[in-house]
This record gives sequence, structure tokens and C-alpha cells, in this order.
Amino acid sequence: MICQACGATNFEGVDQCEACGQPLSQEAVSKSSVEAALRRDVIAQLPMRTPLTSSPDAPLGDVLTVLSTNAIGAVVITDDHHRPIGIFSERDALLRLGPDYRDHLTTPISHFMTPDPQSVDKNTPITFAVHQMDVGHYRHLPVVDDEGRVKAVISIRDLLRYLTDRIAEAELSG
Repeated sequence: MICQACGATNFEGVDQCEACGQPLSQEAVSKSSVEAALRRDVIAQLPMRTPLTSSPDAPLGDVLTVLSTNAIGAVVITDDHHRPIGIFSERDALLRLGPDYRDHLTTPISHFMTPDPQSVDKNTPITFAVHQMDVGHYRHLPVVDDEGRVKAVISIRDLLRYLTDRIAEAELSG
């Protein structure tokens, strides 16, 4: 049985996809155009912005400056081959730094980043990315190419814009 959410092949009779955890029952098949679009459309259909990246050795203060100067929510921490090894988000800043953040401005960002971030590629179904973000409590996901190099970052805001557009289209056609 092919999962409508992520395209993975599953054994006949299983209730949920082994790859993404989405239900496989017939009742779960898309009934609205918004649900159908979520299952059909892929990450490449979202706006792709070049991600801001940093090395793991960069000082915390520099990364905080990048976040605030560019009004973004996350910086992807990459290795020498531009593969994501961590992510540092505004949420990390709030939860990991605390009021003594000034004492750590010269500490490498690797001490504060979320290591080994989940990532998706441009052909990942949007519904799978939504599921990953929900289950993992992420607000940002790196988008990687076939070699695992980071090419973009999608945010929960990108997904909300996508959903808003699909709902508006459904209302106009319905």
C-alpha cells in the first residue's frame, strides 16, 4: 500500500505508514481540495529562500546578530561540505541562553545549537513536512539537495501561507 502522505510503500493491512506515521485507512483519504493539495504538492512548490548558515565555531554573538539583522527565525549550522549539522533558532535562544547570554557571546554556537536537525528535500510531500514539524516540535526545516547540502529552509510560516492560499482557492472554486 502506498502512503498518500509521503509515497512510501507499506505492507497491505497496516494502519499507519512506517515512514511518516500518517494513517493509511480509506477514511483518511483526502476529501477536500485543501487536503488533496497537501498530499499532492511538494516542498519545491513553497517559496525557497537561500538559507543563512554558520560554521559550528562561529561565536554565539555573531549568530545572534545574523538572526536579528536579517529578521529570521533560524540559522543552519553546516559542516565544511555545506551539510546541516545543527540549527540555531530564536527558540534555542530563548530556551538555552537565559538571562546570562552576554557571558556566552564568544562561545561557539555549537554549544547552543540543536544538533542533527531533520531535513527534507524539494520532492518531499508538504504533508510529510507538516507531520515532521508537528511530531518534532520544529518551526524550521532545512531543505537539502541529493548530496545533503542545505539549499533552503522552510518555516511554519511558509506552511501557513501555503495553507491560507489553498483555503482561499477552495473557497473561490467551491
